[in-house]
Amino acid sequence: MKELFSIGEMAKLYGLNYRTLRYYDDIGLLKPEYINPETNYRYYSTRQFEALNTILYLRGLDVPVQRIREFLERRNLGQLMELFEEQRTEIRRERERLEQIDRKLQSCIHRLDDTLREPLGKMEEKHLPPRMLAVLREEFALKDDIEYPVQEIGGKDPKNFAVFPGKIGLSISPEQMLAGCYHIYSSVFMIVEPDDRCEGEKVLLPEGDYLTFRFCGMHQDAEQYYPRLLGYLEEHGYELAGETLEFALIDYCLSDDKQSYVTELQLPFRKLC
Repeated sequence: MKELFSIGEMAKLYGLNYRTLRYYDDIGLLKPEYINPETNYRYYSTRQFEALNTILYLRGLDVPVQRIREFLERRNLGQLMELFEEQRTEIRRERERLEQIDRKLQSCIHRLDDTLREPLGKMEEKHLPPRMLAVLREEFALKDDIEYPVQEIGGKDPKNFAVFPGKIGLSISPEQMLAGCYHIYSSVFMIVEPDDRCEGEKVLLPEGDYLTFRFCGMHQDAEQYYPRLLGYLEEHGYELAGETLEFALIDYCLSDDKQSYVTELQLPFRKLC
């Protein structure tokens, strides 16, 4: 039986890149059995097969290289059990992280699919479920910078990816709406989903009836539609029952095509007695 294998032969035998074996050598994880002093070629023996199999098995379980090296330096069953338990804990954390990402992806897909399917220019009465909002209450006009308060809501944790178009909205108080001041906003807010971590005052928006309207355009284009919507409420014997909400469902963050921009208006209402 052949006693020594070159690094290339060893790599081919195990289906590895030879650079992986060089790396294992450099960090002291798997040293060659013999290094030719003249050529500096590395050679491995069959006695190292078991060690390499153990390394590859543990790497297949995503055990960090440093932890594998610690185990190989002082092998015992207690340490191996501890290593496996640590890895199971890490896998559970990773599974929860991936499940959270999957939920967010489902939410984004549902939101965009709904936006693309719903017709524009149509007034609809909808009963919407309760929604949790993270609110930064600060009266401002459209000429003011909205991005800063939005970032304040999202927080400073780079791993927190709660902010996404379609979840950010502006509100207009009933007083401003009835006074015809459609360009003065009372708050910037974000819809808070179960996995979101965000700053700002939290407000539970109760379920209720809303008159909804979607149009091609952005917030600055909304003003022209409000008289029609208020007229609809009056014609049907309704009255405004809270703050009007504006959502930019598709804007410059998602598309370069201005013709694809979609904004939704939501006017809460109740029937007059």
